[in-house]
Amino acid sequence: MCCRFRLGLEKYDTPEVDKLEKKFKEKYPDAPFKKGDIFPSDEIATLIKGTKDKADVGLMKWGIKALNNKLVINAKVETIQEKPMFKYIEKNRCIILATGFYEWSKDESHTQYYFQNKTEFKPIYIGAIYDNNQIPNFVIITKEPTEDIKDIHDRMPLIIDERDVNNFLNDTTYKTYLLMNKVSLNRKKS
Repeated sequence: MCCRFRLGLEKYDTPEVDKLEKKFKEKYPDAPFKKGDIFPSDEIATLIKGTKDKADVGLMKWGIKALNNKLVINAKVETIQEKPMFKYIEKNRCIILATGFYEWSKDESHTQYYFQNKTEFKPIYIGAIYDNNQIPNFVIITKEPTEDIKDIHDRMPLIIDERDVNNFLNDTTYKTYLLMNKVSLNRKKS
């Protein structure tokens, strides 16, 4: 579930992506701003809690090493609060800005689908949590799929409505929001 997503490039360079890139380059002038297909272990720009309930930008690596040394890239919203590995969820939430994400069909056809915002060329805000390493590592929060994804995959990323980004990053009542999230997406075969 959600093992690759896309940020920007060509017609998908939205004002939101441009703003994120500008803030990122100001804060991390020596770090490359990763665009295109994003894979586990990539270092990317994220939105994090800032001052005065405004989002700031952070540099993070996708995936957290488990005790067995495997890379964990997703965390189920239904069990996230029970897992010791994710104890930092109370304060370390972040948002991954994406222009879409990929899923592969459950059947043997291995058909790939690409999901994007219903309002084409608007980004998707994906909920995630991160640890406290020098370069923090994040995992994407996943949930049960909405109707538009259910026939393809049994999980999907937690999509945060753009109006709720600061609430997700700053509000201590975020837990109820995690379970009621119902954002619809467009899908197409890649």
